[in-house]
Amino acid sequence: MRTLVCIAAFLCLTPLASAATIDGKWSAEFQAGKKAKTTAKKAAGPTTLNLTSDGKRITGSIGAGKKSMTIQDGKVDGSSFSFVTVGKGKKGETRMLWSGTLEGDTIQGTRSREGGKRRSSFTAKRL
Repeated sequence: MRTLVCIAAFLCLTPLASAATIDGKWSAEFQAGKKAKTTAKKAAGPTTLNLTSDGKRITGSIGAGKKSMTIQDGKVDGSSFSFVTVGKGKKGETRMLWSGTLEGDTIQGTRSREGGKRRSSFTAKRL
C-alpha cells in the first residue's frame, strides 16, 4: 500500500516539476514594422528581460544597452503575463505595456505605448 501511495504522489507531482517558469534571463528581439524598414536608423540590439515570479506577481527589469527599467504592476496567470515599464525621455515619462505568453523556453509577446495604437511584437529566448 505504501508503494502505491508513493507512485501516486510521484505521478501527481511530475507535471508540476516540468511546468515552465517565467523566472530567469531572456533575450528579446523585436520584429521590424513598416516604418522601421524605410528608415536609415540601425535596429536596436537585443533587449534583456530579467524576470522573477512570486505566485501571480512578476518583478524584475528590462534592459537595452545602458538603459534599464524596473517592471511595475507585473502579473502572471498560467502561461500569460503582463507588466508595465516607465521610461523617461525628452517629452516626459512614457509608460509601455507588455504582455505575452510563455511556451517552454520561448516568450511571444507585444509591447505598446500606453494610449497608443501601434504594437511591437517580440520573441524572447531563455538565456
